[in-house]
Amino acid sequence: MAVVDTIWQDIKNNESGSVLGFILNDDKLKLMDEELSDIFGSSDNYSEDFIPMDYWDIAAEVESDLYKCAINRLINGKKDNFYEKLFHIYQSGGWPCGWEGKYPDGEIIAYVPMNGS
Repeated sequence: MAVVDTIWQDIKNNESGSVLGFILNDDKLKLMDEELSDIFGSSDNYSEDFIPMDYWDIAAEVESDLYKCAINRLINGKKDNFYEKLFHIYQSGGWPCGWEGKYPDGEIIAYVPMNGS
């Protein structure tokens, strides 16, 4: 039986809180956040090939992660941090889905489909 050191959703909630917290204190960032939210929330901005139907059940999570990656870049630029790592995994065709080790030590666990599907 495996022992869970860190719960993935807890990491994502903490990381998103630290990124989204910046927005609450800056009216200019709030406006940009609203615009990004509209872009990422609109199905018109995704091709039918964005996520194959076999993985449609994770579409909302992927959309949320990519939105937070964009917010992270808006606030922090391309610094090596949690959301940059998530972005690189998505960019390479993977799905970040867990954490191995006790956070912040350890690493992201990613699922990478065979043959890109």
